[in-house]
Amino acid sequence: ERIAEAVAEEQVALGIIEGPAMRRDVKTERMVQDEMVLIVAPGHAWARAGAIAPAELEKAPMLLRERGSGSRRVVERALKKAGIPLRLLRVVMELDSTEAIISGVEAELGVGFVSRCAIGKALRLGTIRTVQVNGLEIVRDFSFIRLAGTDATGAVAAFQRFAMGSSHAG
Repeated sequence: ERIAEAVAEEQVALGIIEGPAMRRDVKTERMVQDEMVLIVAPGHAWARAGAIAPAELEKAPMLLRERGSGSRRVVERALKKAGIPLRLLRVVMELDSTEAIISGVEAELGVGFVSRCAIGKALRLGTIRTVQVNGLEIVRDFSFIRLAGTDATGAVAAFQRFAMGSSHAG
Protein backbone atom coordinates (compact mmCIF):
# COMPACT_ATOMS: atom_id res chain seq x y z
CA GLU A 1 0.00 0.00 0.00
CA ARG A 2 2.85 2.38 0.81
CA ILE A 3 4.52 1.68 -2.53
CA ALA A 4 1.25 2.28 -4.42
CA GLU A 5 0.83 5.55 -2.52
CA ALA A 6 4.40 6.65 -3.32
CA VAL A 7 3.79 5.94 -7.03
CA ALA A 8 0.42 7.73 -7.01
CA GLU A 9 2.03 10.78 -5.34
CA GLU A 10 4.88 10.67 -7.90
CA GLN A 11 7.53 10.19 -5.21
CA VAL A 12 8.77 7.16 -7.18
CA ALA A 13 8.37 6.39 -10.87
CA LEU A 14 8.19 2.61 -10.62
CA GLY A 15 7.57 0.13 -7.83
CA ILE A 16 7.34 -3.63 -7.44
CA ILE A 17 4.48 -5.04 -5.38
CA GLU A 18 3.00 -8.41 -4.49
CA GLY A 19 -0.70 -8.68 -5.15
CA PRO A 20 -3.17 -6.16 -6.61
CA ALA A 21 -2.72 -2.39 -6.17
CA MET A 22 -6.29 -1.61 -4.99
CA ARG A 23 -6.12 1.89 -6.52
CA ARG A 24 -7.39 3.39 -9.78
CA ASP A 25 -4.65 6.00 -10.14
CA VAL A 26 -1.91 3.42 -10.72
CA LYS A 27 -1.33 0.72 -13.32
CA THR A 28 0.20 -2.70 -12.67
CA GLU A 29 1.95 -5.05 -15.06
CA ARG A 30 2.88 -8.60 -14.02
CA MET A 31 6.60 -9.11 -13.69
CA VAL A 32 6.79 -12.72 -12.49
CA GLN A 33 4.68 -15.39 -10.83
CA ASP A 34 6.14 -16.89 -7.68
CA GLU A 35 5.29 -20.12 -5.88
CA MET A 36 5.57 -20.67 -2.14
CA VAL A 37 6.78 -24.18 -1.30
CA LEU A 38 7.10 -26.23 1.88
CA ILE A 39 10.70 -26.97 2.83
CA VAL A 40 12.04 -29.53 5.30
CA ALA A 41 15.48 -30.74 6.42
CA PRO A 42 16.84 -33.65 4.33
CA GLY A 43 16.49 -36.06 7.26
CA HIS A 44 12.82 -35.20 7.90
CA ALA A 45 10.32 -38.03 7.31
CA TRP A 46 8.42 -35.85 4.83
CA ALA A 47 11.55 -35.50 2.66
CA ARG A 48 11.42 -39.23 1.99
CA ALA A 49 7.65 -39.19 1.46
CA GLY A 50 7.85 -36.39 -1.12
CA ALA A 51 4.18 -35.45 -0.58
CA ILE A 52 1.88 -35.12 2.41
CA ALA A 53 -1.79 -34.56 3.14
CA PRO A 54 -2.65 -31.02 4.32
CA ALA A 55 -3.70 -32.32 7.76
CA GLU A 56 -0.09 -33.50 8.33
CA LEU A 57 0.93 -29.83 8.62
CA GLU A 58 -0.72 -29.72 12.04
CA LYS A 59 1.86 -32.19 13.41
CA ALA A 60 5.13 -30.41 12.62
CA PRO A 61 6.77 -27.41 14.29
CA MET A 62 6.17 -24.56 11.83
CA LEU A 63 8.45 -21.61 11.08
CA LEU A 64 6.48 -18.68 9.66
CA ARG A 65 7.18 -15.17 8.54
CA GLU A 66 6.18 -12.39 10.92
CA ARG A 67 2.62 -11.04 11.06
CA GLY A 68 2.02 -8.42 8.37
CA SER A 69 4.42 -10.06 5.92
CA GLY A 70 3.03 -10.48 2.39
CA SER A 71 4.48 -13.99 2.27
CA ARG A 72 2.67 -14.93 5.47
CA ARG A 73 -0.65 -13.53 4.20
CA VAL A 74 -0.38 -15.61 1.02
CA VAL A 75 0.41 -18.78 2.99
CA GLU A 76 -2.38 -18.16 5.53
CA ARG A 77 -4.93 -17.58 2.76
CA ALA A 78 -3.96 -20.80 0.94
CA LEU A 79 -3.97 -22.87 4.14
CA LYS A 80 -7.38 -21.52 5.13
CA LYS A 81 -8.72 -22.35 1.66
CA ALA A 82 -7.38 -25.91 2.15
CA GLY A 83 -9.25 -26.16 5.47
CA ILE A 84 -6.29 -25.55 7.78
CA PRO A 85 -6.73 -22.46 9.95
CA LEU A 86 -3.49 -21.06 11.35
CA ARG A 87 -4.58 -21.80 14.92
CA LEU A 88 -4.27 -25.54 14.18
CA LEU A 89 -0.58 -25.22 13.30
CA ARG A 90 2.22 -25.56 15.85
CA VAL A 91 3.95 -22.26 15.09
CA VAL A 92 7.23 -22.39 17.01
CA MET A 93 8.91 -19.30 15.51
CA GLU A 94 7.96 -16.16 13.61
CA LEU A 95 10.91 -14.90 11.59
CA ASP A 96 11.55 -11.69 9.69
CA SER A 97 13.12 -13.08 6.52
CA THR A 98 13.07 -15.96 4.08
CA GLU A 99 16.75 -16.58 4.82
CA ALA A 100 15.93 -17.03 8.53
CA ILE A 101 13.28 -19.63 7.70
CA ILE A 102 15.70 -21.51 5.43
CA SER A 103 18.36 -21.44 8.17
CA GLY A 104 15.85 -22.64 10.77
CA VAL A 105 14.78 -25.53 8.55
CA GLU A 106 18.44 -26.43 7.86
CA ALA A 107 18.99 -26.46 11.65
CA GLU A 108 15.99 -28.84 12.00
CA LEU A 109 13.98 -26.37 14.09
CA GLY A 110 10.86 -26.98 12.01
CA VAL A 111 9.37 -26.80 8.53
CA GLY A 112 8.40 -23.67 6.62
CA PHE A 113 6.94 -22.11 3.51
CA VAL A 114 9.26 -19.99 1.36
CA SER A 115 9.47 -18.66 -2.18
CA ARG A 116 10.72 -21.22 -4.69
CA CYS A 117 12.85 -18.41 -6.17
CA ALA A 118 14.80 -18.13 -2.90
CA ILE A 119 15.86 -21.75 -2.38
CA GLY A 120 17.98 -22.60 -5.42
CA LYS A 121 21.31 -22.56 -3.57
CA ALA A 122 20.03 -24.55 -0.56
CA LEU A 123 18.48 -27.14 -2.89
CA ARG A 124 21.73 -27.44 -4.88
CA LEU A 125 23.69 -27.88 -1.64
CA GLY A 126 21.18 -30.48 -0.44
CA THR A 127 20.56 -28.71 2.89
CA ILE A 128 16.77 -28.64 2.36
CA ARG A 129 14.13 -30.56 0.42
CA THR A 130 10.77 -29.43 -0.93
CA VAL A 131 7.63 -31.38 -0.05
CA GLN A 132 4.39 -31.26 -2.02
CA VAL A 133 1.27 -30.67 0.09
CA ASN A 134 -1.50 -32.45 -1.80
CA GLY A 135 -4.17 -30.04 -3.02
CA LEU A 136 -2.24 -26.97 -1.87
CA GLU A 137 -0.87 -24.55 -4.44
CA ILE A 138 0.43 -21.21 -3.22
CA VAL A 139 1.15 -18.79 -6.05
CA ARG A 140 1.40 -15.02 -6.11
CA ASP A 141 2.21 -12.36 -8.66
CA PHE A 142 4.89 -9.73 -8.37
CA SER A 143 3.99 -6.71 -10.51
CA PHE A 144 5.49 -3.45 -11.61
CA ILE A 145 3.40 -0.48 -10.57
CA ARG A 146 3.48 3.01 -12.06
CA LEU A 147 1.23 6.03 -12.39
CA ALA A 148 -1.81 5.32 -14.59
CA GLY A 149 -1.58 6.92 -18.02
CA THR A 150 2.23 7.03 -18.05
CA ASP A 151 4.68 4.95 -20.03
CA ALA A 152 8.03 3.74 -18.76
CA THR A 153 10.83 5.83 -20.28
CA GLY A 154 14.55 6.33 -19.74
CA ALA A 155 16.04 4.65 -16.66
CA VAL A 156 12.63 3.30 -15.58
CA ALA A 157 12.12 1.53 -18.92
CA ALA A 158 15.70 0.21 -18.85
CA PHE A 159 15.26 -1.15 -15.33
CA GLN A 160 11.93 -2.75 -16.23
CA ARG A 161 13.50 -4.47 -19.28
CA PHE A 162 16.42 -5.63 -17.12
CA ALA A 163 14.13 -6.99 -14.37
CA MET A 164 11.93 -8.78 -16.88
CA GLY A 165 14.99 -10.40 -18.43
CA SER A 166 16.28 -11.47 -15.00
CA SER A 167 12.94 -12.88 -13.85
CA HIS A 168 12.60 -15.08 -16.92
CA ALA A 169 16.11 -16.45 -16.52
CA GLY A 170 15.52 -17.59 -12.91
